[in-house]
Amino acid sequence: MVSALDHQTHQVVAQTHYCGTKESERPAVVELIETQGLAHQKLSRDALHLIPSTLAFIDGATGHYLVGLPKLYQACTLTDLFYPTDYQWVDTLKEKHGRVEQRYYRCFNLKAFLIAARWQKAGLCTLLCVVGNREKSDVVSEELRYYVSNQVVSSQAQADELFDAIRGHWGVEVMHHKRDVTLSEDALRSGKVGINRLLTSFRTLWGRSSGYQLIRRDGCQGYGCSIEPLRG
Repeated sequence: MVSALDHQTHQVVAQTHYCGTKESERPAVVELIETQGLAHQKLSRDALHLIPSTLAFIDGATGHYLVGLPKLYQACTLTDLFYPTDYQWVDTLKEKHGRVEQRYYRCFNLKAFLIAARWQKAGLCTLLCVVGNREKSDVVSEELRYYVSNQVVSSQAQADELFDAIRGHWGVEVMHHKRDVTLSEDALRSGKVGINRLLTSFRTLWGRSSGYQLIRRDGCQGYGCSIEPLRG
């Protein structure tokens, strides 16, 4: 299943199905956005969905998107080209589960740079870079992630909204954990497509009765929705 979830509450806004052995997640996401009228919303999505046609569709519908860059694109991105940064933010130092973490966010304007022809209609105008530092048992590691958006950033407040959207997209993983652990979604499998879809729908309904209630499409505020696959 593929679902659209609210960033703040992790409530399911809309969902659809696809067969993993015969179909791709990509067209299922496009179908969900089109049929549920989500293109005008502010949507965050994983790097798998960095597709010119899909981004152009959202941009043409006056919606905003935040999409991760695949590792191949990240490897080709020269951060020195974007120095100095337009806007930035540093998270507070966090200690949890025996590790110390801190993230640094930077926002760059892409309008001054040449964008390949096939991306011209996608509305790309903002690049975001997130550097995560982690220390555990005296071992220090660093993780670098990039995101692109069609939202124009001309103030710190607008940059902060995108930074919050990145954090909100990560927060959706909490919902995945509950489905996998509490509801044993990964452990309960069937070779029957209909049964899998029915069980996955029941888990969503269970979540609704536990507080993840279905919300109206027009109830999302800011980057209200993440488009995520629900395994099962």
